[in-house]
Amino acid sequence: MAANFFWDQDCNRKIHWVSWPVLCKNKEDSDLGFRRLCLQNLALLEKQAWHLVVNPDGLAYSVLQVKYFPEGNFFCA
Repeated sequence: MAANFFWDQDCNRKIHWVSWPVLCKNKEDSDLGFRRLCLQNLALLEKQAWHLVVNPDGLAYSVLQVKYFPEGNFFCA
């Protein structure tokens, strides 16, 4: 997906807005393919779960344990 991006007169960064139908086109059509955002979210959650299981002594595990599973471990949450 090619898009034109213009800077403003002060050379500040601006946001390039793209319509939702353009974002949801298939990746095979050389667009972004955001339609499967649910699968992307699930993959990121699985990656975070793997990180917690592998690093139970890490800061992320400690912070999430206090909030989401104070009485047990990650698998009991």
